[in-house]
Amino acid sequence: MPASCLQPTQRACLFAVAFNLWSPNLYRYYKEQMDKIFAHAGHPKSIFACTSTNLPPNACMVPHFLALGNFDPAQGGHLVLHNLRLVIEFPPSSTILLPSATLEHSNTPVHAHEARASITHYSSGGIFRHADNSFRTEVAFEEQDPEGFAEMMRQKGDRWKKGLALFSTLDKLKYYKAGSGPPHPLEDGEILE
Repeated sequence: MPASCLQPTQRACLFAVAFNLWSPNLYRYYKEQMDKIFAHAGHPKSIFACTSTNLPPNACMVPHFLALGNFDPAQGGHLVLHNLRLVIEFPPSSTILLPSATLEHSNTPVHAHEARASITHYSSGGIFRHADNSFRTEVAFEEQDPEGFAEMMRQKGDRWKKGLALFSTLDKLKYYKAGSGPPHPLEDGEILE
């Protein structure tokens, strides 16, 4: 592998570590879900279910995760977070963890003589819901387990609250780091407060 590719590749290998460090609850949820999916479907292990690549010369896409290439980040390739009305310089080899389902995001084009590529790792909520439904469609779930289906439907309205509780604040992360309780291992179903 050329030396120019080594640094971005090494950074890409640390995505799961950064995810676990900054969002231990959300990471644990992803891991539990992906373990179920891998046991069911036998896919290679990753904390994310999907990966998309956008290749040079000047990939400009929605959403993105890891910016690669050779471009001037002051002139293009900025990360745009539309809901927050932010435009952020996003240099080559930059990485971001963001809840892409709730933050509309994109990037700006780079100059024609520059190259930009990106790698996106993600898991859609539909994949996790399918795993929670014992790998059945909602139609099959309702037919095979009417009581379980009814309970799942009752819980749908509050699912966003459970998801929000999985995110970490800086205060929570400082608390864990101070030795007041490690983020892992957790008891089954426990959420770090």
